Amino acid sequence: PTVGNTSISSNANLSLEDMEKSFIQAAIRNCDGNLSKVSQQLGVSRQTLYNKLKRYGL
Repeated sequence: PTVGNTSISSNANLSLEDMEKSFIQAAIRNCDGNLSKVSQQLGVSRQTLYNKLKRYGL
């Protein structure tokens, strides 16, 4: 799967958490910082996205 310019193959040696953080960062860039759109693109609720942003210090 690809989000923006980030694909799983380019992140093969990252931990799952690092990969998730990378995907979230790419989605934020792709959606121009619109967190409602980011949550829709990632298929998670806004609350889940906010929790992940806090967890990863984004």
